Amino acid sequence: MMKGVRFGDYHSYDDLHLILTEKEIGAPEPKLQYVEIPCADGKLDFTDAFGGVRYSNRSLSFSFQCIEPYDDFLHLFSEIQGRIHGRRLKVIIDDDPGFYYIGRVSVDSWRADRRIGEINVDVDAGPYKYAVFRTVMSHTVTETKAIYLPNLMKPAMPLVSCSASMDIAFNGDSFHFDAGDSQESALVLKEGSNLLEITGTGTIIFDYQEASL
Repeated sequence: MMKGVRFGDYHSYDDLHLILTEKEIGAPEPKLQYVEIPCADGKLDFTDAFGGVRYSNRSLSFSFQCIEPYDDFLHLFSEIQGRIHGRRLKVIIDDDPGFYYIGRVSVDSWRADRRIGEINVDVDAGPYKYAVFRTVMSHTVTETKAIYLPNLMKPAMPLVSCSASMDIAFNGDSFHFDAGDSQESALVLKEGSNLLEITGTGTIIFDYQEASL
């Protein structure tokens, strides 16, 4: 299998007949918030004042060569534009198959040199890459049980599914969940290992989306 990039439903090699020759994954720029203080040294840093660092979009850039006959280059270029140009898509890089980016795809340019066609594709993507598979953790509880939920960098609000009513203590707060599926906007997992103490009897399932830079 030739490695490449998947843009939505289309793989660069298997579906679009392109050979990946170069890729560049930009780092998202942190949104730093500083305030200058008159008649004082330095400045105040408010970057973390609203719950942590926020990030701008990141740029993904890919260069490809065409494997189609020379006479078909323009037709292929038109076909690729029709499938991915301007669309907001999931982007999965074969070298990092466990994660996907989400962004607006642009087919930047096409050129032919010595009968080799080259196409450049850019993506204006959100700052995070998301785990392809959601994290699902199931626990059986009898009276009281302490559990740890791991999470990557982006805060995550889990969907909680209970077979019976349960109470959860987390970060000094207490939450009550009735039987069924629900979410609590104040129950947000932070980066690392999150300790939850569950009280009740039955099965509880946590389903959440992890994401990293």
